[in-house]
This record gives sequence, C-alpha cells and structure tokens, in this order.
Amino acid sequence: MKLNDFNKNLKQEYEENLNLKPKKIKNKKSVLQISLIPAFAIAGLLIAIVSGLLLEQVYVKNYNNSIKQAYNFDYESKDQMYKVNNYNELKELYNKNKPKKSWMDELFSFFESTKTSSGDLVDGAPDLADFEGGTATSDAPSEEARTQFDTNVQEAGVDEADIAKCDGTYIYYLYYSNYEPYFKIYDLSGNVIINQKITFHNDNANQEFDYALYYYGYPYYSNCKLYIRGNNIIIESGTAVTIYKLENNQLTLEYVSSFNRLATSRLIDNYYYFIGCVSYSTSVANYDDLYYDGFSNYNYIYRLYRFNLDTNDVESVDLVDSYYSTYYMNKDYIVIATDIYYDGDYITALKLFDTDLNPLGVYRVKGELNDNFAINIKDKYLRVVSTNVCRKKEMVNNLAIFDLKEEKRIALIDKGLGEDLESVKSVTYNGDKCFVVTFFTTDPLYEIDLSDPYNPVIVDSYAAPGYSAYLKTFVVNNETYVLGLGYIDFDNKISLYKDEDKNVQIGEDYIIYNCDYGMFNDYHSYLFYVSDADNAIYFGVQRTYEFYTMYKINVSTGEITQFKNYTTNGDTRCFLINSVFYIPTRTELITSTFTTI
Repeated sequence: MKLNDFNKNLKQEYEENLNLKPKKIKNKKSVLQISLIPAFAIAGLLIAIVSGLLLEQVYVKNYNNSIKQAYNFDYESKDQMYKVNNYNELKELYNKNKPKKSWMDELFSFFESTKTSSGDLVDGAPDLADFEGGTATSDAPSEEARTQFDTNVQEAGVDEADIAKCDGTYIYYLYYSNYEPYFKIYDLSGNVIINQKITFHNDNANQEFDYALYYYGYPYYSNCKLYIRGNNIIIESGTAVTIYKLENNQLTLEYVSSFNRLATSRLIDNYYYFIGCVSYSTSVANYDDLYYDGFSNYNYIYRLYRFNLDTNDVESVDLVDSYYSTYYMNKDYIVIATDIYYDGDYITALKLFDTDLNPLGVYRVKGELNDNFAINIKDKYLRVVSTNVCRKKEMVNNLAIFDLKEEKRIALIDKGLGEDLESVKSVTYNGDKCFVVTFFTTDPLYEIDLSDPYNPVIVDSYAAPGYSAYLKTFVVNNETYVLGLGYIDFDNKISLYKDEDKNVQIGEDYIIYNCDYGMFNDYHSYLFYVSDADNAIYFGVQRTYEFYTMYKINVSTGEITQFKNYTTNGDTRCFLINSVFYIPTRTELITSTFTTI
C-alpha cells in the first residue's frame, strides 16, 4: 500500500472511532481565516504604532538637523550683501543659501500642511467735571521755563514722523475732516497761520493721488504723519511722500514720491531717509543697483532713499526683502531686520547700511524681534534681543552682541531670559545696560550689564503681574528709574522701578480703568518731563479719543496722580514750552500754565 493511501485510511478510521463526520477542507480554511482576523488586526496595529514611532524619530532627527543647520548658518560672522544682476541670479542665491530639507522633511511638511496685586492705586472713569481745558488737579512745581516739545523717539537725535510737531515757535498739526487730511499751523497765541487740505500726487504724472486705493480697509492717506525742519514740511501717507517749502504762509510742492507701501522713515539733521515698497514682483525689478541678503524670501523690492533738504538732491538704493521688517537708525547706521520662518523656527536677518546708503553686510540672530526697540547700536557694537517660542522653554529668548569692526558675533545670552515659554514683550537700552520684560503669566523685568560686550551678564530680575509693553529709563536727582507702560487683566497700567543693586518697584501698579485698552500702543504720543525739583516724572498720553491726560509720578513714593486733564475730541499731542502746555485740536489750540494754582 502506498503511503498516501495509508494516511487516508488512518484518518477515516480515526474519525469513525470518534463519531465525527468528515468536513470539507475549504470550510476548515474559512474558519481559520475568520479566527485569524483579530490577530492580524492587532498585529497590524502594533506594526503601525511601531512604524509611526520609528518614522517620528527619523523625522524629529531630520527636523532637528535642518534647524541645527539653520542655526549654524553664519551666526558667528558677517555675511555679504549680494549685488544681483538678474532674476535668475536672485533665485540661485536664495536656493543656494537657504537651509536644505531632507526627503523626510519634505514628506512630513506635506502631511503637516493638512493639519493684580492688592492695594493697587485705582484710576477711575473720567469725571467730566475735571476736564476744563487744563485745570490743575494737584500742586504743580515752581521751576522756571520748563520746555519739552521733541517727539518721543527711539534714538536721540533721530526724529520720527508724527501727527503733530513743534519747533518752539509754531505748532504743526495734521487732522481729518470728512475723512480727508488737513494741515494746520498755530502760533503760540492760538492764531491759525495755515489750514489747508492735503492732496497727494503721483510722482510720475504729477496728478492727484488715487484716493480709491485702500490698505487694510482704510484709505492709504488715513495714516498721515509729518516732519518739520526749517521751512521744509514733509507729509507722509501710507503710500506717498510729499515735501513742501513754507514761504509767505504758502506751501509750495518741492518733491513727490509714491509707493505700494511706505515702510518707515527718519529725519537726521538735513537728511530725510525713507523706505518704500516699490514693487510686489521681483521679476520686474531694476537690476542696476539692487542688493540682496542671500537669505530672506525675495517677495518685494524696497527702495531706501536719502533726501537732502538743503539741496533737494535725492539718492536711493534698492533691496530685495520680505514684507514684514523692523527698522533701526542712528546717525551712523541703518538696520533693516527681517523675520524668516523655516520649518517651525524663526531666524532674523539684519541688513546693515551706513547713512550714505552703502551696504555693509548681513548679521543673523535666532528668533524674531518684538519691535524696533529690540535693536541698538552703541559705538561699534550691535546689540539685539530676540525671541522664539518654538525653542526649548529655557532658551526662548536671546541677546546677541556683534562687533561691527571685527565683523563677528562676540557674545550670546541664550539662557536665563524668561522661564516657562515667557517671550520678550519690551526692551530698552540705557548706555551699558539693557532692560527686558518677558511675559507668560508674570512680568519679570530683567537687567543686563553690557559694560563688557564680550561677557554680558544678567544681574537682576523683578517679577510683577501683567507686563510692560514699553520701557523708558529716566535719571532724577542722579538716580536711575525705569518706567513701564503696559497691561494687566485687560486694563492699562503704569509701573515704576528703581535701578539699584537689586531692582525694586517703587509704589504699586497704577491701574487705569474704563479707558481704551491699548492706550500705550503709540509711543510718539507720550510727553515726558523730568523735574529734579519735584523729584518727579511728568507723563502725558492720549488716554482716549476724547481726552489727553498728564500724570505726575513721584519717584520717592511711587505715588501716581492725574496732574492735568484735557478734552480734545480727536487724536492730538501735548507740547511744553516755557512752562505752558499746548495741545492742538481741529478747532482750537488748548493752553494751560504749568504752575501752582
């Protein structure tokens, strides 16, 4: 008998002995398949989880490598500004210098693209009975010839545009009537010298500028600001610059330039600097004098101008840049800083020019800048405070120092500024000191000693509720104080700190209730006057659209009181000339004497 026949007989005998009926083999396979489904499902799930974890680790490794590459990209030294000659060269520079992604980064990028302290002083709601055109509500000092009419700016000696200016003899003021801009000049007696509607012109056809153009829902001319130098009147809108000569109480148009967007401007002595976006397309750029940092997204063409107000000579240089930028200028340098986003991280490229418009190079810092005040240049040292919430929580904020003569970074603080994802909210520099406020749940005020630029040291921090969005230092009777203007629980607050071996808050937060949240958003509106005789800082601010308020801050006790209140009915500014306050409005020039009643 063959082996195969023997096995069949043996199987039949076994089944008969057990009284079992033979079953078709295919039915046995079906039962087996059904029984294995849960096992295969569980196994598949486990394989998917393990594979996902492995892929995630591979992705994280590749991601971190790309970020590391980005972080190490020319942070230690200056890079050059490239003079580009055509559009293809521009693209090649960008593709050559940007951090490269691995195939894993590209794959995952695709999938990701589918997914108050007790005892606070209270400033209550405005009492209309107190608003009587400047009636004093507290004792005033007895000093003589108090004067302060300069615009509050970032850098001393570098003026910035605002809605009102004063030269000590006249007050120049921009206001709106029926949504159209008007320019008004008052003498100090309140007489109106000029009251004229402003018409912007196209610099090519010398025709009236198209008022139909809008910017974020508002007309481009709705953000008019001005400068004054001698008989030169510079008036800016969101898209145009016009320069007039004032002669015999008449304005004569001298120069016009229009843009897609006016980015920023400064006035230094007789030179007026301004930066405008002249093209939204780099493919149509004029490549005769065009520079690129080799790193930023090449979205737009910006033109940096220098206008000589004495000779009317104008010079310019073009720059390829992204849309969003921060700006800094002193009498020697111009800095255009651009935030660049790469794979969940931020890098800022700082393009340097001298004030003759010569490109000097590019420096880079980790993170993004909160505002213009994060940048400062003292002597030959560029100091920059940046923040990046995408980083590890103990390394969110940085302070970098570059030596502009040696053309390299000489110091970096990347730990100790902020805790638990606290990001930078405000910065101010005072000589060899830097003050930084970070915020997440509390407001630590950090002081950094920069006297040794190769070894900056965090010397102190003071934590308080809320945060300061603006910082400014003052010296009163040879003592240094830091004034913080900011917010707490959706209310505005004023805080005063004394700069000692260990910084302390003087008094308590002064809370301003029932007023416009964000009243500290425009630092140009502030008027500061320091009085050694009163041991006080006087601080004026547009409190609401209807009211301008002057506060008195006693630096000994920290007591803050309303010193003067004015009904204004519109945006305005306050100037102090020979112990008299002047506030221009659409209908009158408000005046009040700065003396004791």
